[in-house]
This record gives sequence, structure tokens and C-alpha cells, in this order.
Amino acid sequence: MSPQSAGVHRLSPKFSARVVRPGGLLYHGVRNDFSREPASYERGHAIIEIYDARHTGKGFSPIGQFVSSYSAEILAASPLRRLSLQGGISEWTMDEAETAALVRLAKSVQP
Repeated sequence: MSPQSAGVHRLSPKFSARVVRPGGLLYHGVRNDFSREPASYERGHAIIEIYDARHTGKGFSPIGQFVSSYSAEILAASPLRRLSLQGGISEWTMDEAETAALVRLAKSVQP
């Protein structure tokens, strides 16, 4: 299984999420590649990367366009109803159902 497809979860037609466990490969949108970032795992918790699944192909990862990433531990403990992934882009605001799916995913990967 490639790093791009490992742990991918479809949250909605618009968003996909990828669970990156400690020691895994984090996506770097600027370089459009995957590389190790051990500093991100200081506390030993998973990271959840969120992608716009509508944009794949040239210039994007096979999962979609990388939008943002969050600590699974923080997402699981947050009473979120909606989540703005990029403040200036309304298309990248998760509605209540998408946010609930993301929080469920975060809770499912907690140790």
C-alpha cells in the first residue's frame, strides 16, 4: 500500500482524510510529496490530514488537494460543529455532518 492511500477515509463527496500514525509519512503540499516529520509526533498521537477529494491528478496527490492537518487527539476532544480548514476559502469549511465524521474518525484512532 502506498503512503498516499494508507489510512484514507472518505468523509463526504467533498473531503477525504488520511490517518498518519507516529512514524508515518506526512504530506507536504508545497513540495507535493510525502516525507517523515518526527517532530510532529512528540506526544505519540496520530495526525489526520484532510484533502479536497474533488481535486486529484496533475499537481495534486491521488487522494486530492491537501488542505490541512490536525492532531487526532485534539480533534477527538473538541466539541466541534463546523470546521473552517482555510479561513479565506469558504469551499473548505466542513459542515456539521463532515465535521462529525472527522471527529468520529479521530476518536477511533485514539490509543
